[in-house]
Amino acid sequence: MNYDIKWRHYSEFTHGAVLKELHLKSPKKILDLGCGTGLLLSKISKKYPKAKLYGVDSDAQMLKIANKRLPNAKFKKGNIEKKLFKYNEFDLIVSSSVLHFTDAPKVIGQMYEYLKKDGKVIILDFRNDGYFKIVNFIFNLLYGKQRALSSGEFLEIMKRTGFKKIRQKKLKWRHYLFQVAKAEKV
Repeated sequence: MNYDIKWRHYSEFTHGAVLKELHLKSPKKILDLGCGTGLLLSKISKKYPKAKLYGVDSDAQMLKIANKRLPNAKFKKGNIEKKLFKYNEFDLIVSSSVLHFTDAPKVIGQMYEYLKKDGKVIILDFRNDGYFKIVNFIFNLLYGKQRALSSGEFLEIMKRTGFKKIRQKKLKWRHYLFQVAKAEKV
C-alpha cells in the first residue's frame, strides 16, 4: 500500500499543524528534514511557489516518490544527524514526525546551523508527557528505539542550541500527543 494513502489522516493532521505556523513573507530556500515522500514540501510549495525546495530523508524509496512529486526540488539521501548542507543557507526549515527517531539535540543543532540569520524553524513531533510515556514505551517495544521528548526537554534543547522567540504548542490527535515548536535564529 502506498505510504501517503496508508498515513493520509495522520499526515493531514501533522502537516496541517505545521502549515498553520507558516507566516513568512517569502522564504527563498526551504529545507524539509525527514521529507519522506515530499508531501509536506509539496504543500509548502503551494504557499511559496518561488522558493527553492530541498529535502533529505534516509529512505531511497520515499525519495523516489518525492522526486516524482516535486521534480524541481533537490532531494538528498542521508542521515539528518550529520552535516548535509552548508551552514547559514536556509530561510525556513521544517521537520514533521522525525525527531523521535534521532539524536534530537544533534539534529536541532544542525537545524540551527543550517538557518540564515532571522531564519525560522518549525518542528512537529510526539510529546512524551502524561499518558504518552506509556505509548512511547509500547512504540519502543514494537518499532525499536525511539525517543520522544517531553515538552520541557524540547524547550530546553531549543534554548540551549541558541534559538530565540520559541513558541511551543501542545496538540492531541487520537491517542497521540504532539508538540509543534516555532523558533528563530537571531
